[in-house]
Parts: sequence; C-alpha cells; structure tokens
Amino acid sequence: FIWTAPRCYEVHTFILPEGRGRKALLFSREARDYMEAHGALHLWTRVKPEAENVRQFTLAAGFQPAGVNIVAGETYDLFDWRPECP
Repeated sequence: FIWTAPRCYEVHTFILPEGRGRKALLFSREARDYMEAHGALHLWTRVKPEAENVRQFTLAAGFQPAGVNIVAGETYDLFDWRPECP
C-alpha cells in the first residue's frame, strides 16, 4: 500500500506464481480489512487493460471499476474499494 492522500492508499498487485490462487485472494481480503481497521477509507489500483487475470483477481478482491488513467503514455484501468456506507 502506498499513501496517496489522507486515508487513501494505492495498492500494487504483483503476485508470484507460487502465491497465486485462493491463498492470494484470502490474503488480499485480509489486507483490505486490516487497512480499513486502521483508518483507510479508499483503496485503489491500476490494471493494464490486457491483464485479464489481474482484472479478475482485482474484482474478486472486492474492487470496482473506476475509470481509466494514462501515466507516461501507458493506459491503465482504475479500480477502487471503499467501505460500505452504513
């Protein structure tokens, strides 16, 4: 997680082959819950459009599509997560 604004953090998704699958998904949810418990109100990430496996993992982890971002000429799909409002 990288702090990007008060209570807002960017998430980097990089999982080695030996860590992929159910274990990675469970860990991602635990990490998200940990960040929420420690005050995070917004998590977000960038995914390359052609990285369908990363997109599916990001959606399964509870993130939602949030637009497109271009950084240094590279296009990324944005995904974000926010706690449910009461």
